[in-house]
Amino acid sequence: MWQRYCTLIGGLLLVGGLLGALHLNHVEAMAVSARATFGQGNLNKRFGNSPREYRWLERQELAFKLSIAATAIGVLAQTFAAAFRE
Repeated sequence: MWQRYCTLIGGLLLVGGLLGALHLNHVEAMAVSARATFGQGNLNKRFGNSPREYRWLERQELAFKLSIAATAIGVLAQTFAAAFRE
């Protein structure tokens, strides 16, 4: 019975982690594009130079790492459940 719960939780973590990572990758790509666009004329106006923008970028990076960790835990949980099936 615990294998079913482990598989279910692992699947939810896997899907949630992948969706989160894809979304955050899209957000980071937009931020990189904004950095390139805003930074053409004046280096002081580049995106990410202000403390507020830098903190936002740091939070996005942390969220991306957590999404990747959730994906890895989901894969391990599903593998563990499949390996010890009765």
